[in-house]
Amino acid sequence: MDWTPFIVVGFFFPLFGGHFFWQRWMKEVRRRKLDVMAAALRLEISERDVSETQARYTGRSRGNLVKLLVGPLGGVDIRITLDVPLPSGLVLRRPGRLGRDIQVGVAELDKVLQVQGAHPAGIIRFLREPALRAPLRELFTAHPGARIAGGELYLPAGALWADEHLAQAAEQASKAAQALAGTARALVSGSEPAPGWTEASEALASTDWVRETFARRARIYLVLAVSSFLALVPAFAVTMVVSWDKTLKYQWCCAWVAVTLFSWWFTARVTVCPACSGTPRRLVEDDDSDVSLSSPMVCRDCGVQLQ
Repeated sequence: MDWTPFIVVGFFFPLFGGHFFWQRWMKEVRRRKLDVMAAALRLEISERDVSETQARYTGRSRGNLVKLLVGPLGGVDIRITLDVPLPSGLVLRRPGRLGRDIQVGVAELDKVLQVQGAHPAGIIRFLREPALRAPLRELFTAHPGARIAGGELYLPAGALWADEHLAQAAEQASKAAQALAGTARALVSGSEPAPGWTEASEALASTDWVRETFARRARIYLVLAVSSFLALVPAFAVTMVVSWDKTLKYQWCCAWVAVTLFSWWFTARVTVCPACSGTPRRLVEDDDSDVSLSSPMVCRDCGVQLQ
């Protein structure tokens, strides 16, 4: 009796069955993480989106717009949009090799921050305010991946972080955002921002975070899909050198093909729109034109451009 069909099915069912239960377990994990961070931020939730592949809470915390996003594999993004004018082009991140750095003249900030912007004088005056020093130092010392750019504070958290670490990270991000917003309001007088400062509405209306999140996920899952395909090469090479009988070699190859197909399916399943969990699609000018890989990608549901 040929057991090959049973062996192939035996590989498929554990993969897809395991994914089925893992997906439902991860859904509860994502919800719990969001609840922990929302409680730490005292978030007034205006929108909840908990799907099979990601979870997102949107709301207001201490006057700022907050987006909490948990991805397909459990990674967390904390994004706080500052509803205030800020110095034009202000970018704060941990020191790196790229770009020119603006020296603030405050040792505790120059040590942990790389500062960039289009209006150096305004940025230096802004960052020299004493109220900003402790919150920014604590945030960027504890979280090297944090970034402030485009009027938004972004803090990524690992999938394996414990609940107390997530709550602490959310609190530190909130304190830094509060300090930035309060200092900006104190420096900007009247209803119009000072020269060299941007309008607050620019950050609130931006969808750059959607494209950034989608691009980061796409890179990760593309590596997963390509790696699983490349693994077929050594798998098939093994069948050429080992002294197995023909049936066992065939079963071995079928098993690896099953793993590869599952990886491709999983990649397509989890690469969804970060804003609404919708399905991405290539944008074409008309129904008769061919879809090119260079065509922009948009969400089928909310219409936000993803690439």
